[in-house]
Amino acid sequence: MRRLLLLLLLLVSVPATAQAAGLPLPTAYSGRVGATAPGGDERLVTRRAGPDTLVRAVRRGDGKVLRSRVIRGRWAVPAVTLNGATTGLSADGRTLVLGRSPRGFPPPSTHLAIVDARRLTIRREIALKGLYTVDAISPDGRWAYAIEYPGEDLLDYHVRALDARTGRLDPRYVVDPREPDEQMGGMPMARAVSRDGRWAYTLYTGGDETFIHALDTVGRTAACIDLDTLAPTADLSRTRLVVRPGRIEVREQGQVIATVGQGTFATAVIDAVRALAQLL
Repeated sequence: MRRLLLLLLLLVSVPATAQAAGLPLPTAYSGRVGATAPGGDERLVTRRAGPDTLVRAVRRGDGKVLRSRVIRGRWAVPAVTLNGATTGLSADGRTLVLGRSPRGFPPPSTHLAIVDARRLTIRREIALKGLYTVDAISPDGRWAYAIEYPGEDLLDYHVRALDARTGRLDPRYVVDPREPDEQMGGMPMARAVSRDGRWAYTLYTGGDETFIHALDTVGRTAACIDLDTLAPTADLSRTRLVVRPGRIEVREQGQVIATVGQGTFATAVIDAVRALAQLL
């Protein structure tokens, strides 16, 4: 019952830009928000242009359009969390992954476009059988990462590596080698990326536990860091992840409520905040 109530709350709280066909997960796309690279000064945004898509590179400081082009088909920037965080632009600024919103559930296939972010031209179109969502991209754009939903249970999924050059999925799942048989579950609530673009950190909740999924986009591996003090039924809709030197901070309304070591993945809960939460 608690899980059902949580999913209902997520359905009514998801921003419009992160919805698609009524699905309570970021299957579709957030063209107006756009995609940025860590430390980059550009934002790649998309908008419809009849049956096609206008892609623009705008300067983050003042919104000046630096270049633009219409590409064939309807595409947009992938959202990765329920609060509308996006992904798709590689850290080197050269590769952009766009997707197409599914028209029904479950869709028979998922369509992606690998775009040259400098020229704003499509390098390759990819069709994957079934339902996938874009999760991250490696710093050099070689590997894109997609979440595969094999059935109708949206809390049951696998992370897959996709070769952006060939359009082929790596047959192996991307797992935590310390716990290769552990099944991921939950809804993505917050996202942060390391400065070099190698690590994508995502806060999940709503399954059996709350955890941070640390995806190594270069090594094609991952670590799942349990946050045992944060209940999976807690409201984490306003929680943010912030990458600091040597650690990832979990913030709630500006307050740090937990930290995770970047190298060790050791967790620490801020005692003052935890004590306050226990009193409320």
